Amino acid sequence: MDFNQEVESYKDDIISDVQKLIAIKSVKEKTGKEGAPFGDGISQALGFCLDLASSMGFKTKNIDGYCGYAEYGEGPSYICAVTHLDTIEEGRGWKHDPFSGDIEDGKIYGRGAIDNKGPAVTLLYALKALADSGVQPGRKIRVIFGTDEEGGLSTDSLYRDMMHYLKKEAPPLMGFTIEANFPAVYAEKGLLFTQFTKKIMQPDDEKVLYIKGGVQPNTVPAYCKAKLITNDRSAIIEKIRKYALDNMLDFNVDMEEDGIIVEAFGSEVHSGWLESGKNAALMIIRLLAETRFGGSDMAETMQFLIDKLGSGIYGEGLGIEYEDEFSGKLTHNLGVIDFDNRFIRVDLDFRYPVTCDFEESMEVIKEAFGKAGFDLKICCSLKPIYYPPRDHFAIKPLVEAYRAITGDVTEPIAIGGSTYAKSMTNIVAFGPVFPGEKQVAHTVDEYVKIDDLMLMGKIYAKALYDLSNV
Repeated sequence: MDFNQEVESYKDDIISDVQKLIAIKSVKEKTGKEGAPFGDGISQALGFCLDLASSMGFKTKNIDGYCGYAEYGEGPSYICAVTHLDTIEEGRGWKHDPFSGDIEDGKIYGRGAIDNKGPAVTLLYALKALADSGVQPGRKIRVIFGTDEEGGLSTDSLYRDMMHYLKKEAPPLMGFTIEANFPAVYAEKGLLFTQFTKKIMQPDDEKVLYIKGGVQPNTVPAYCKAKLITNDRSAIIEKIRKYALDNMLDFNVDMEEDGIIVEAFGSEVHSGWLESGKNAALMIIRLLAETRFGGSDMAETMQFLIDKLGSGIYGEGLGIEYEDEFSGKLTHNLGVIDFDNRFIRVDLDFRYPVTCDFEESMEVIKEAFGKAGFDLKICCSLKPIYYPPRDHFAIKPLVEAYRAITGDVTEPIAIGGSTYAKSMTNIVAFGPVFPGEKQVAHTVDEYVKIDDLMLMGKIYAKALYDLSNV
């Protein structure tokens, strides 16, 4: 049974509602309040989706602002589809306004367009397709809207929304989350967010006043900025320009009355697929290491970071390389650097394979950074997950639904990303990115193809119905 005709009839409404949701800046705020624990923007996005679901005739519930759900069907148990409404910050260098939902060449642009907001709206219309067709699912179906998937300003924990949900509601029998790839994800690497801090001493006549780069650990920084104070500005400018030219890097240097502003420009990408990114923070770090600007303590610290993190993304510098056939290679990303003339902070994102004993790797990391004078804070840790890719009772009907709609027989995959599948048992990552499509989540000028929105709506409608009848 398919619901293709119903989904197609919603096309104009889907486009309009995706644009409206993108227009809400649902980035985590430093302080929350009762009913809006992660800030007003995220609360507004949650309210928008619950109001939309209510207008479709679904039962809805807002669970203390942490999350909410739309429900269809009857019965004591339920299956679910989970999505999230929080996004990372917009970053720099957009051609399109990141909160406009601009349409160009059949694509809707905006922060969260493919990562969560476009698929979230389409998922809700997929549920509407079931209701409008008059079918009764075998079990209740819930579309759950989370608000703390990205972590954002507070990386002390991830998935506080789902933890709160499970305190208030019985868990689902099974379900899927729309944060990754089709046809389904059978394994996800483990995740660790860390912060390393250190005090750096510098001479008064030559010092780095600040370094600012990155927005959060799970995103490759596309921009990094530093201010250098020196009496010999011409000499350091010449060194910077030579460094940029020799390494074919995108740098900008401006002279100010009291110093020099150095900007580096890279390529932003989610840390789940680091290979396609270009880390601007590491460009600045390497510059300071090679020029030995800011005195010996600064130079040695920068050289340490380059030696350990700048020689590759697979743990080569730290000596923690690991790979397995299920989920590929261990990776690390320097996502944030923050230096304020005294203390440096670097936020790292580690993704490790399913079979990796990461406790051993963590001891190696602690020892290396400890010898260099860094203090460690572990912000968040999530274990890897693995399900049999061909016969797991949740994966099989999802893959069959995908194949029935698309005709594509691509096999389930393993990913470096981390999804809500780690927050609840028997939840499988299922779309929204199609095989062969470019990964644009967490990038500048993020977009979703309108044709893809419609196709995923048809897939999700069939998957919801089929999974409820397993």
